[in-house]
Amino acid sequence: MTDLGTTPPGTNMHNVREEVLEHIWRLEEGGRTGNQPVTEGVLVESVAASGPQGAREELQRLEAEGLVRSSQGSLTLTEQGRVLARHVVRANRLAATLLTDLLELPGTLVETYACRLEHAINPLLADRLCTLLGHPPTAPDGNAIPPGACCQSARTELSPAVHALTGLDVGSEGRVTFIRSRAPERLNQLSALGLMPGMQVRLTQRHPTVVLQVAESTIALEHDVAHDIYVKPV
Repeated sequence: MTDLGTTPPGTNMHNVREEVLEHIWRLEEGGRTGNQPVTEGVLVESVAASGPQGAREELQRLEAEGLVRSSQGSLTLTEQGRVLARHVVRANRLAATLLTDLLELPGTLVETYACRLEHAINPLLADRLCTLLGHPPTAPDGNAIPPGACCQSARTELSPAVHALTGLDVGSEGRVTFIRSRAPERLNQLSALGLMPGMQVRLTQRHPTVVLQVAESTIALEHDVAHDIYVKPV
């Protein structure tokens, strides 16, 4: 069994084993409404990156390990196999959300990089990433992101771990986590004002403009600018 908790980051940028498990999950997911079986032929065709022979050999290993079950030409994930496949799917969709919502990469690149990143994300990193993103229920393509333990605990918390600066209470403080903006000039302006990831800020006014205390400086921002600054409450 793959130890997802100790896999070193960056060592498996293409992992045939995980690709096969992921594709079986996706094929099952796509066929649930139509009740279409997942066959070896369909699977091998979908795992194009490893080639037909590589996919067939990996499938045989997964069957021998009890992660995939074959019955009358139809493939299904065992309970243990679903645990592993679920993680890879979750990692892929969280990575796609990060690349789309925060880094704002064009859609043509998102799938490519998400498929690479998914193999470097272990469960701990997935939970941290999920929390950073605000526990999104769906990926940019509309598919559901399998929830993690962090999503369950978040339902009992009073506020998300990271949210827009405008969500702070007046008088409270937060540490800047990231700034979402497509305009490089805006990022440069905020950086010149001392507003950059890692800086601690205090919200002193929300209307008519957002006013912050940053170190010894007082900064006034328009609401649309402040909404692009994300902080972790201190």
